[in-house]
Amino acid sequence: LGLPERIRNADLVVTGEGSFDLQTIDHGKAPGRLLELAEKHEVPVLVVCGRTEIEKGLPPSVLVLACAEAGLSEVDSMSRAAEVLALLLTRNSDEIRRLVRCFPEAQG
Repeated sequence: LGLPERIRNADLVVTGEGSFDLQTIDHGKAPGRLLELAEKHEVPVLVVCGRTEIEKGLPPSVLVLACAEAGLSEVDSMSRAAEVLALLLTRNSDEIRRLVRCFPEAQG
């Protein structure tokens, strides 16, 4: 896959997980590995998840958007995933811009 090189050349890494928690980071799940690689290459990360249990302790280069923030039930969030994602991206557009600006190389 050449994942380390792809991440090194990226402006932003976007990943997802149903439940983003310490197990995601500490037990070798793919999103946790992506966070490690992105941090190593100083690339910001946007995590989209159903819900999160991590409120603090993430570096400023990581932004977590949880579908639970949309105020819908889990079933409704899944059945209306595109709508929920659009809502989260719109609501958090300033934070996403800040995230990408954290790293001068990400600006081209």
